[in-house]
Amino acid sequence: FDGVNYDIEPHLLDAWEDATRPRLLRGFLDMTAAMMAAKRASGQALPIGPAMPFWWDGIPLEWRGARKPVSEHVADLTDYVALMDYRNHAEGRDSILSHAQDELAYADRVGKRVVIGLEFNPGGLAKLSFHGIGEAAFEVEAGKVEAALRTHPAFSGFAFHHYEGYRRFVGAPVPAAD
Repeated sequence: FDGVNYDIEPHLLDAWEDATRPRLLRGFLDMTAAMMAAKRASGQALPIGPAMPFWWDGIPLEWRGARKPVSEHVADLTDYVALMDYRNHAEGRDSILSHAQDELAYADRVGKRVVIGLEFNPGGLAKLSFHGIGEAAFEVEAGKVEAALRTHPAFSGFAFHHYEGYRRFVGAPVPAAD
């Protein structure tokens, strides 16, 4: 293993839309802090980080005496973040780069890493996924992101959501489940 990525998304709960949102986010942070404390106590060096939506940088939250964006609390706690930056174009408004800039700037300042998560599965809005736009177009857009972020110490490459979707995207057979 190169690391552990956990994908717990409190924003998918029905309770997210009401007044419990801060409680859900604090619970996520408390769980993350406990997980990282257990890692330190174990002596393991395996990096741990969450899949995190890019828009958590727009949610300020008071937690353990500090008020800052949820994304910054998460970066402070973990070894890295896999930013769910699900867009299919690199540049401009509502793009991969525009959504990653705050997380990368913060991670650069505090010495953390950011992996840019990209989507390959169908469904939802077309702008969210590379599904259907072709491998050559993906290579162009990923190349633009990589060129733009090359100087960021925090940039640690890409994560693809998810393996089977990526295999289908590149026309490779999807292994059968056992």
